[in-house]
Amino acid sequence: MLGWRVTLSETSTTIAMALDAWHLRGPLRIEPLGGGINSHTWRVGSADELFVAKLVGDTTTFEAGLLVAEHLDRAGFQAGGPIRTRAGALTVPVGAQTLALLRFARGEVIDSSQVQDLRIWGETMGQFHNLLQDKPELPAGLPRWPWLWFDPTVEHVRIESWIRPAIERSLAEIHQLESTCSLTLGIVHGDGAHPLIDRASGVPAVIDWGAAMWGPLLYDIGSAYWYFQFGKANAAQAFTPFLEAYQRHGRLPAAELAAIDIFARMRCAVQGFYFSWRIANDIRTGLADAAENQQGLDDARFTWEQMANV
Repeated sequence: MLGWRVTLSETSTTIAMALDAWHLRGPLRIEPLGGGINSHTWRVGSADELFVAKLVGDTTTFEAGLLVAEHLDRAGFQAGGPIRTRAGALTVPVGAQTLALLRFARGEVIDSSQVQDLRIWGETMGQFHNLLQDKPELPAGLPRWPWLWFDPTVEHVRIESWIRPAIERSLAEIHQLESTCSLTLGIVHGDGAHPLIDRASGVPAVIDWGAAMWGPLLYDIGSAYWYFQFGKANAAQAFTPFLEAYQRHGRLPAAELAAIDIFARMRCAVQGFYFSWRIANDIRTGLADAAENQQGLDDARFTWEQMANV
């Protein structure tokens, strides 16, 4: 990289050096991106293209998610998938962390208060669920259903008294549901899959596949419904445009889709599990202040109380 004109902080300089593992035409322009909570990211501009460099500390499922995104990109769906290194690897080590270089996905975040954007969200989720059903094999490291990590007995859920009962209730509801119907399983995004939309072309993209798992497709739909309802008093029927758009792909039986509330509640409990883990382990990645972890846990409790009796 000698001679590439890059003015960076010390951390970004380290990233610039690591990027030598990829075929990139300099000079490079590297600038930090905000918004992530599980990683650090930078926008990388080469001589002819834009990328995103993503640095993570917990690599447990990171490469599995990259393989999911790579499959979607190859199928023509914009997923911000990985660029392979000169050696064909998905990632390179940077100290104790792991760096990937991703395709830059253009577009703006949808506004779920707008019916047309809600339809885009449902349609997009249906598209990638269909495409992922065709993936020939599940990546190693992708959590398989039932998700053993969602464990009400781990120590950190004792941080607040509501978390363990919420997880136990969620697991009991899902067990009861599975005793009456067969859930449709596949690869899920795991974090609501908020799409970006290029308004000029109408092309959607879904990025950030680090939480991808193999499990009920209804978990993604329930997560989207949870986001849609968070802090709002939307009537349940207001989510109908999403569901109608999703169902145009014909993936889920109506009886299964009727259990969306169970998976929305599961998502509330997952948020409690996640933020209690961050607090217990003092994980501050993506935060300006450690108090934001407590705010995330407070929000999880609020949404659990909001949806517990739905």
